[in-house]
Amino acid sequence: MSAARKVLIYGANGYTGKLIAESLAGRNIPFFMAGRTRARLEAALAVVEERHGQAVDASCAGPGKVPSG
Repeated sequence: MSAARKVLIYGANGYTGKLIAESLAGRNIPFFMAGRTRARLEAALAVVEERHGQAVDASCAGPGKVPSG
């Protein structure tokens, strides 16, 4: 999916953030995941992709990194 991302999930590596990410992934809505630790964001994205059963159209943005896309 190449639609512009318009959703940003703050605290995406937490419980509620992952639930929101899973819900968006299930609806094929692209999103950004933001949080304080990039490694934890990437781990959370891996959990979401595992539960979703395929790759998810998402980007991670940790401290000091502005997401593009």
